Amino acid sequence: MIGEIGTWADRLEAVIAETPNGLLDRVRVVARTKSTQDAARDAAGGRPGLVLVAGRQTGGRGRLGRTWLDDGGHGLAMSITVDARAVDDLFSIRVGLGASLACEAALGTQCRLRWPNDVLEPGRGGRKLAGVLVEVRDSLAVVGIGINILQSAWPEGLGERAVSLAQLGFVGSRLDVACFFLRAFAAAMEMSAKTALALWLEREWLVGRRCALVIGTRRIVGRVEGITASGTLAVVHDDGRVEHLDPALVSIDHEASVGAPR
Repeated sequence: MIGEIGTWADRLEAVIAETPNGLLDRVRVVARTKSTQDAARDAAGGRPGLVLVAGRQTGGRGRLGRTWLDDGGHGLAMSITVDARAVDDLFSIRVGLGASLACEAALGTQCRLRWPNDVLEPGRGGRKLAGVLVEVRDSLAVVGIGINILQSAWPEGLGERAVSLAQLGFVGSRLDVACFFLRAFAAAMEMSAKTALALWLEREWLVGRRCALVIGTRRIVGRVEGITASGTLAVVHDDGRVEHLDPALVSIDHEASVGAPR
């Protein structure tokens, strides 16, 4: 593991030197950490612009208290620190779009996106390739990115919901994908809100589907009508009411059936 990641910093630093907006300015590569989110916040010293990548992450987390599995060191575990003032309504959309563009660079074909933060395999399958987590505290936002890259097998029950780039035909390294993401993230941050949302909607998997959504103890079943300019999900209830849901509070009930678009 140490041998594999020993040369990562030089190449990642070369990539961020190419980014046009000065969003990223330094790199730290660690062999192992429990959480890149916590490690990046600790290492940043309150400053934005840090890219922290781990060779292996043993306690990664996702949205709403969930975990992100990558203790085998087969995927990308990365966190970036950003000035909290840059976090607007579409910030998570931009980061998710960047993750999708990175996967597309690896595969050579368009992936799908599932509001609010999931990158899915191309086509209709719906298996998850990548996820994004944004945590804001005080003046700093820490952006976590997890991408499944080299996994060839999954724990029981997970194979129906997760897939790796390698399983979809990617031949390359984790470092290649890390570089793809940094370029795509910088590009997405430069896009207008209109462009970022349009590119997301081209890839959106939920729109038109009937699905179950959970907010705390409340469960909502309805048809997803679209995503608004402020990043909320518009859901049509069976009685015709339209409700707009906050991405920070909502999760999808993956155990419930999700109808095909219509």
